[in-house]
Amino acid sequence: MSFPRAVGTATAVLGATVVGSWAFMVRQRTAGPMRITFSDSIPQSFKDSASVKELVNPRGHQDVADSYAATLTIPRPLRNTSDEDLLARFVSGFFGGYTLSPERLLLRLVGKRLVSFSKIDAVAGAEGRPIWSLSEIPTDQLPPVHSVLFGAFQISSIRLVDQNASGISPSSSDEGSHVDFVFGTDKGQFAGVHRFRVSRPRRLKGEERAGGGDEELVTVHLEHMSCNPAVDKALKPDFLLTLHKIYATLLFREGVAEIKRRCEEECG
Repeated sequence: MSFPRAVGTATAVLGATVVGSWAFMVRQRTAGPMRITFSDSIPQSFKDSASVKELVNPRGHQDVADSYAATLTIPRPLRNTSDEDLLARFVSGFFGGYTLSPERLLLRLVGKRLVSFSKIDAVAGAEGRPIWSLSEIPTDQLPPVHSVLFGAFQISSIRLVDQNASGISPSSSDEGSHVDFVFGTDKGQFAGVHRFRVSRPRRLKGEERAGGGDEELVTVHLEHMSCNPAVDKALKPDFLLTLHKIYATLLFREGVAEIKRRCEEECG
């Protein structure tokens, strides 16, 4: 076998091994029962949000949208876990898991900020805290608004709705708490936003939480919208949209798995 051919074969074997190892780790990380509800639409409240209407799609162009949801059972010892804590765990799993590892590596190699939106850039001090390392992603609270993860994902909005001291929600809204990450740029032909959201099917009063059932239900949501902000035309090719849904499902599973993993650890 000639030397160039031997090198080519070794490279192919190495590449296959790396890909196979990555796929195995992703599978191990996301294994286990998890009922995910999928939809090709997003809530109206998300469509009307500033992240969508003012940043990503101010001209109302054709878009691609989808959403994913899974309901978790929170053990009694952790029923008072805040929405922010749950969102922080999801963010840590979503951006810090095996699924995103090839993309993280590529973004680090590029080493440049790729996300840019005029309305954020125009705000004084909105250049955002850069986060390039997994160790810089907080695990018990969300990064500050305008933080930029791996040069590509910028926090555009955070809304937290938690129980006050008496355990009663200060809002009657069932939308829950969320954090929005925008990506792409309004100066080019691709932009989008991910909304991570947690909602509680029933928020209990303080006395009910103390003496009620052993568990609480929390629904975790991933909502996504992307478009061409410059030209009103559909995003193509279609097969990339199919790949996106597979990729998004794996990322969502990793985010939810991180919440479940920490719940199991803290409950012993």
